[in-house]
Amino acid sequence: MSIIRAIFGLALLPALASAASQPQPLSAIMTFESKVLSSEGVEKQTRFQERLIRDGRNVWTVRLLPAGTPPHVHQAGDHQHKHDTNFVLAAKWIALDAQQKAQLKFVRQETKTIITPRTEEFAGLGFDGSWEHAAYLLDRSALQQMRVLNKPAPAGCQWYERSGDKLYTRVLWDQAWQLPRQIETGSLDGLSFNRISIERRPMPATMPWRTLAGYRAVAYEDLLD
Repeated sequence: MSIIRAIFGLALLPALASAASQPQPLSAIMTFESKVLSSEGVEKQTRFQERLIRDGRNVWTVRLLPAGTPPHVHQAGDHQHKHDTNFVLAAKWIALDAQQKAQLKFVRQETKTIITPRTEEFAGLGFDGSWEHAAYLLDRSALQQMRVLNKPAPAGCQWYERSGDKLYTRVLWDQAWQLPRQIETGSLDGLSFNRISIERRPMPATMPWRTLAGYRAVAYEDLLD
């Protein structure tokens, strides 16, 4: 399971075997939106944003908080642990190691800590271990199994769609970015959808993973007491 699928509940494209590859450097804002209409006539909508920064061997995502967001205060007993194991507001840093395997770390700026889980703990933290999913937000080879839509798209982009009896998935793929500009899944009856929209932003002067001097390393397992 990818980080995006875990935090948003979005059904991404099925993973197909692919070798680790190096994407072009890119910075973007990801906007997550969802809507569901219940049988009681209640419509629930959700929206939040994250910053995405990647280079050939690193992917960094972090939640963007609107002005006026109340502070998160961890209380003893939350999540049945005395330590804060809620990483929604922590930066997620996924990097390729020397063996070309993706490694996950959480970075908390407020406490200057880097939390490192073991590989066997990835799944419980919403990461499927796939560099392909982390760097490109989907498995690119899966696009070949989708139907090309004859739908207007920006230059260099193409719409793809897959649909079943009840659900659909649509992807607006940017070949130059090597990233979707939009991923949407939903029900064909229109009662629910999940959407990610991606807009490019200027690259930061310094990559965030190069600003961690003095941060303290913490093993994730040490937070579970």
